[in-house]
Order: sequence, then structure tokens, then C-alpha cells
Amino acid sequence: MRGDTVKLIFDQEGYEADGSTTVQGERMWVLVTERIGERYLGVLESDPALAQADAALYLRKGAEIAFGLEHVIDVGRPPADYVAKRLSQGPTRRWPR
Repeated sequence: MRGDTVKLIFDQEGYEADGSTTVQGERMWVLVTERIGERYLGVLESDPALAQADAALYLRKGAEIAFGLEHVIDVGRPPADYVAKRLSQGPTRRWPR
């Protein structure tokens, strides 16, 4: 529902010291902004800890994220004033539609 927060698991590719590739999961909150059919859009509420600081990287705080109910591991209901403020700001990066 619009204004709820959902916790999603993001799998991110990383590199070990020996140069091998690994996949690491990170749980992050997303503020739900819209429902489109069976899918949802939301805005990422934090900067990923596992991602490198790179201006070209899409996954960062404020980015619009598309997801389905199968990706949700928890639901939260933030205060109404916080939700109103965040929804008025819009995403910093838009998901292609």
C-alpha cells in the first residue's frame, strides 16, 4: 500500500581479495509509492552498504525500485508526516517504464 515501507533483499555482486566474484545479500527498506498491476514501485530509503560509491550506480538512496510481493520480507508503517515529506520529494532516479 502507498506509504508503507517494505524490506527487500538485494543481491549484489562483489569481489573477494583473491579476485573471485561473490553474491552478497543486503536487506533495505523501500517506501512504496505506486502499484502497477501486480508490481510495485518504491523509493530506496538508504544507501547500500555493499555498493561502492559511484555516481553511475543506480542503486542508491532515493532510487525508484520495482518489485513484487514475492520480494517482500517485512512491512513497516512509518509516521504519516514522514511519509508525506518523502512522497513529496519524488525519486532521485526513475525506473524505466
